[in-house]
Amino acid sequence: MKAELLAPVGNMESLRAALACGADAVYIGLGEHSARADAGFSREMFYAAVTQAHAAGVRVYLALNILFTDRELSRALADAASAAACKADAVIVQDLGLLSLLREQLPDLPLHASTQMSVQTAAGLALLQRLGVRRAVLPRELTRRELAALLRASPIECEVFVHGAHCMSVSGQCRLSAALGGRSGNRGNCAQPCRLPWRISGQAGNRFALSLKDRCCLDEVTAQPLSEAASLKIEGRRKRPEYVAAAVTAYRAALDGKPSAVTKQMLREVFSRQGFTNGYTEGSFQKGDASMFGTRAAEDKASPEVLGFLRGLYKREPIPTPALSAPLPETPNTALPPLPPPAGPGIKPQLWLQTLQPEALPRDISGITRLFLPWNTPADTLCCHAKDREVGITLPGGIFGNYDRVLSVARTAKAAGAAYALCDTLDGVALAREAGLLALGGQGLNLHNSYAFQTAYALGVQAAVCSPELNAAQIRDLKPAIPAVLVAYGRLPLMLLRACPIRAQMGCKACRNSQSLTDRKGIAFPVRCDGLCAVLYNSRPHYLADKVKLCARSVSALLISLTAESQRESERVLERIRSGNTPEGSFTRGSF
Repeated sequence: MKAELLAPVGNMESLRAALACGADAVYIGLGEHSARADAGFSREMFYAAVTQAHAAGVRVYLALNILFTDRELSRALADAASAAACKADAVIVQDLGLLSLLREQLPDLPLHASTQMSVQTAAGLALLQRLGVRRAVLPRELTRRELAALLRASPIECEVFVHGAHCMSVSGQCRLSAALGGRSGNRGNCAQPCRLPWRISGQAGNRFALSLKDRCCLDEVTAQPLSEAASLKIEGRRKRPEYVAAAVTAYRAALDGKPSAVTKQMLREVFSRQGFTNGYTEGSFQKGDASMFGTRAAEDKASPEVLGFLRGLYKREPIPTPALSAPLPETPNTALPPLPPPAGPGIKPQLWLQTLQPEALPRDISGITRLFLPWNTPADTLCCHAKDREVGITLPGGIFGNYDRVLSVARTAKAAGAAYALCDTLDGVALAREAGLLALGGQGLNLHNSYAFQTAYALGVQAAVCSPELNAAQIRDLKPAIPAVLVAYGRLPLMLLRACPIRAQMGCKACRNSQSLTDRKGIAFPVRCDGLCAVLYNSRPHYLADKVKLCARSVSALLISLTAESQRESERVLERIRSGNTPEGSFTRGSF
């Protein structure tokens, strides 16, 4: 079956370009409820767009791919119901809670899992199938071999990005914009601070260490493995209509085996960042490919002549536009089903401790109920700690093609006394259960509402960390079906990096897992490698241990997460938390 060509639409002019230039399907946001909130349609515009696209034989997918709070879910359901009434062909979802509610209340509406769900393995895709998902949008960070293996093994359809922007972080695992300016990428309002100057602390060289070049797979869309994908996706709902026209024209011609009126140079000019890269596909990021990095430059801007030519690709073909005043179809009622009673917190929340450096643990960790060590901690160290308390491992957020390797290590950890695994993705949840460990949801699972906790419980998750992007009132609203955990202390992970900028400039041997990146204000952010990917952490620790009373009825445990602290610093942190006092030095409350 021929792969679908899927185009981005951020306004009616872009829709016109997509239809005229040969898209098989388009994806559109509605209001503020998509990962590109500033490119969302009104309900009236969406109805007109669906009518126009269907008249041209083109499918329409609604992007509802952000995280929702308890109080926002009814509006999200109403948006999805409106889309279903308009005969939209599918809805793209990130939020686990919304996903389950849609399956229950709109069972005939096909569900697509957003790339922001961070699912990277066949085991994770199998969990999505259990949740009723028909298609998954795969991460951009897969190598050619990993992509081929996933397409062969996937129990559901797979959609693959072939053109457009590369986020530096694995999608769904970025909180940089939320932490630095309160504009969350997981909530559709990313301010792209990664595109500003960043450099390795104390080093000259790359001034834009968190900015990757754009992706371009034009020369390989008809070859394996891309030819085996159900859908080939062009990124860019914020981009101008001329960009949509250029990309759709070029890829349509490539898929049909015909010469194209749009050259790769035109694609570069209409939007790129110092050209294109396929460093993930080729696996060159694993060797520290510095050529993957780039930023907007003067030569990346299209001339008026090129823009005029691209406009001509869709302006010359008249497409009837339905009146925006046309009556909307009746929207079905969507009522929120009752939640199960919450797993009530104890009289006093338990203390959980997570560390990246077992050697820097406080000497006295009495009172710690559960201790989480890195996934690759030696078995004898796990054995030693398991004698005194419940011990778990923290699974890597970026498993990708290393599933069997991590599974083997997790089984060894289980034999050494580990009982739990802290999981940041559905891939981790599946792996933990296969290894015989009890799955606990980490920060990266992005549980943002009560129904997300309920969905996690249905997948076998025993307890989970609340999304660190929730504020106090939103946490109080939670009625979690499993024990909810609050991050009481720790440098929040801001980015999961598969293309490590430090490896690209210095190499791993020179880094020794002790480097940091500095922003344009001179503030340093630690970078630590988990053995598979690097993680960019916040410059200041998150601290809520003295604020627990504000949301205590929803919280069963407090997580203390130690990253770059020395043993003495760790001991002081633990002392302050036990006393319920504010910490020493600089700290942040995050979204709280």
